[in-house]
Amino acid sequence: MRPIIVVSQMNGASIGFRHFGKFKGLKYNNEMAYQFGTFGHQDISAWTLSFNVEKNRFLWREP
Repeated sequence: MRPIIVVSQMNGASIGFRHFGKFKGLKYNNEMAYQFGTFGHQDISAWTLSFNVEKNRFLWREP
């Protein structure tokens, strides 16, 4: 049995931004990214979007 070797070249880039911090008792962390280019003879066009907002709530009193 012979191994199969695939050689391909990726030519591309990703751009994005991240916005994070605290505001009125909330913590937030939001991100967006876009990727573009080629992989072998195929075009790449992909994106992702993430929103995260947190608020701590305690069931008991903090000391």
